[in-house]
Amino acid sequence: MLKFTVVTTIGALLLAGIVTQAAAAARVRGNNIAFSGCTEFRVPFCTVAVSGGKTYWLTDATPPIPANVGVTLVGVLAGDVNPCFATAVKVTKWKRNRLHCPMK
Repeated sequence: MLKFTVVTTIGALLLAGIVTQAAAAARVRGNNIAFSGCTEFRVPFCTVAVSGGKTYWLTDATPPIPANVGVTLVGVLAGDVNPCFATAVKVTKWKRNRLHCPMK
């Protein structure tokens, strides 16, 4: 019985260490995001990118990102839902890629 308790305790401590390291890695990454997707324009003033089933509102991109093109971008999550009904991303850098995006 003592052997079982010791093994169980060691296992629990190892598992807690793994979970703690994963949480620490998530904190280090912070709110940075990088993805590729297709851009769209939404009325009245929103340029959004769709990637992996999620929609991101692209803000502060220099130069401005055109609509209906494929892009790869890096940015910082800037908030939750907004007038564009998408997660806001402050774009740090972006470049056009070869994704074929449908006109909408």
